[in-house]
Amino acid sequence: MPDISPRLKFAASALVLPLVALFAFLAAVPAAAAPSVPFVPCDKPSLVAAISTTVGAGGSQAITLSPGCTYTLTVVDNGSEVDTNGLPVISNTVDLTITGNGATILRDSIAPRFRIFFVAAGPCASAA
Repeated sequence: MPDISPRLKFAASALVLPLVALFAFLAAVPAAAAPSVPFVPCDKPSLVAAISTTVGAGGSQAITLSPGCTYTLTVVDNGSEVDTNGLPVISNTVDLTITGNGATILRDSIAPRFRIFFVAAGPCASAA
């Protein structure tokens, strides 16, 4: 077997040791589990609570509506006179994504007139 020069051994060590250290670190750090995204139960109080919770938490948040559900709003949640909303205000403290899954949010025909929801100036909201 041919002799390997000390310089070549050093160069190989300089390349291999950082990779070994990286793999050891990755093996020691548990993989983060993907956060489960439960569906918002198919009722108005649950929808109001989910939106309130995400707005209160701030940052990037997401809620997922129950597939094919109809969330029927029967009363005003906030606001006054002609400036009323059926769901909590989505403020500029949250970047909220609502995944619809074919769900419907509607105002009951016998309910007073109001917007379904209001997005305050500044947030980056999206719907999927």
